[in-house]
Amino acid sequence: MGLFDFFKKKKQDNFLANLPPAMRQAFAVLFPNGNADHDRQLDELCKHFGNKYKREDIDSNLIFILTGYLITGDAKTKDNSINKVLSRPNNTMSKADVEYLYNFALRNHPKLAPLLVAQKAVNRLSSDGCTTDTIPGGYGPFGLTPDNPIPTKGVEESYYYLDHLRDANGNKISYTRIGSTMSSISQNPIDVYKLSAKSTFGSDQIFISAYHRRTSQLSPSGYVLVDNNNIVISNGGTRFITGHKCEANSAPSFKLVALNYFGVISSSELKTMPSDVAEAEELNRRGFIASNNGKPEEAIKLLKEAIDKGSKNAVNSLFAVYHCTDRYKEGYQLLLDCYNNNRATAASLYNLAVISCGFAKEEFSFAERNFFTASQALYKAIELPDDGLEEYRPRLQKQAKTFLDYVLDSIEDLP
Repeated sequence: MGLFDFFKKKKQDNFLANLPPAMRQAFAVLFPNGNADHDRQLDELCKHFGNKYKREDIDSNLIFILTGYLITGDAKTKDNSINKVLSRPNNTMSKADVEYLYNFALRNHPKLAPLLVAQKAVNRLSSDGCTTDTIPGGYGPFGLTPDNPIPTKGVEESYYYLDHLRDANGNKISYTRIGSTMSSISQNPIDVYKLSAKSTFGSDQIFISAYHRRTSQLSPSGYVLVDNNNIVISNGGTRFITGHKCEANSAPSFKLVALNYFGVISSSELKTMPSDVAEAEELNRRGFIASNNGKPEEAIKLLKEAIDKGSKNAVNSLFAVYHCTDRYKEGYQLLLDCYNNNRATAASLYNLAVISCGFAKEEFSFAERNFFTASQALYKAIELPDDGLEEYRPRLQKQAKTFLDYVLDSIEDLP
């Protein structure tokens, strides 16, 4: 008989005495004041809910919440704990009532009460935090630098985020907090975590800012973010498809790139470049900030102006804005226009090849499948000079060479 089965039994005088030693220890952790404490809490909850739920159902969910924190350690955040209760097959309670039950459980258990205090403290610190996937004004590769950290809603949400991060092969990762650092975009410290896997850029460290009103749904480049059902939320430029199951070591494919960061040129490098380049990159940066602030139309206007003035990074930025706002036809047309007008970047050419090979058919089902176009786009991407005008161009060109081998093999296999 399981732990929950014991708790579902009707109250008996010898209830504790009948429990096996391990069960008695678990019960002692959950209810330090004994069976009377257990019954008092249930009586109070039944009265609050007006007897609209069965006593054993309330009891089962209360135990489920408490074991998640005190015994198994599985419930690392409030939202995580509540969602787990709501997804239980036999749950009959509403979300609002489960939230009340959660707060009740923490208030009535000495070992958990500090979580509510900590939660309130974080909420106060987070009052001015962002509600976007990236912090407005951040720059550099997302999550891989303290100047563009991952925003989360408290430290517990940071753990939840990291628990749902996968490496480029879809495998779970382990992590260790190694300290904190300061950043130019936040007055609060930035937490630094060392991971068991490396990003696309070769870094095994991730930077998180835990003082925001919402936890990001975006993954750093080279990492995959999944939900509780292991469905991909953000693919970080890996081979996994958003909305699909993240299955480790599945067959390789090619995915769109530069969707989770806006390319920039460092301030030191800009000083060595012509003033028109600096002006174009400033427009690109302003477009990035407008997009993060939920103003896509303003972002598109600024990025188009930046492209007209010669910004290569703005091409990638504009495609990212089109993609994240589901304006796929406009994004595809941008790639074609840049391809035909010699404004293309390594990322835009690579993305055109991905679409032309049918790897992004969910978003771009309207696009013609053409391996010849894909091969020509990749050739152009590889031949672009390393002029410093597009961030990460050398890395993208290396990816393009691998992709081109696949495309040429595919052309040979055509009847």
